[in-house]
Amino acid sequence: EQLTKLGDANPDAVLNDCVRAYAQAKDPEIKARLRDVMHELVITHILKRPRGFLGIRMAAIQPQPFVVNGAVVQGVAPQIVINGAPPQPGAVGIQVVNITEDSPAGRAGVQAGDQILKVDDVDLVKQPSTVVLTAYVQGKAPGTTVKLEIQRGQQTLTIPVELAKMPDELVEQLDARLRDKDAFFADWLKGELEK
Repeated sequence: EQLTKLGDANPDAVLNDCVRAYAQAKDPEIKARLRDVMHELVITHILKRPRGFLGIRMAAIQPQPFVVNGAVVQGVAPQIVINGAPPQPGAVGIQVVNITEDSPAGRAGVQAGDQILKVDDVDLVKQPSTVVLTAYVQGKAPGTTVKLEIQRGQQTLTIPVELAKMPDELVEQLDARLRDKDAFFADWLKGELEK
């Protein structure tokens, strides 16, 4: 109850502390109590706040075995296609599939085919997860600037992007999917634990 009251005053700080404690806890009862507190704070404070928006479609680049002409090949599955071609050999991170017209990412100079290696201090090479990137961006307020570390060809670039407010039609689509608050919380917690 005290954590929930503290969380009402400063939800982000309390949630960060709870995630850290949850990740380290061995006692199932302590984990359950922390999960209950986090669930309440996430639903009360995070689910309802305006969400940051980059304006990209993306795909995680995860080298895995797949079959080409009957041979098993280790690499990036060819279903990720950018401008008619799969990612370059050795591609890592999150692949930008396309950019929404007049989006924050597009205005900042992000291009289809770029590989996002980091957003601020979140490493997307070690854990290439679109869930982690999406949760991170949507957890930021519109107007916040995030730094994207991008691989473009042989160049590594740092591109600051000022997040916009998520467009209303996307919020409506997202809200329809988020009616299952338990599923939203589970996705949020997974993203936080993967950071």
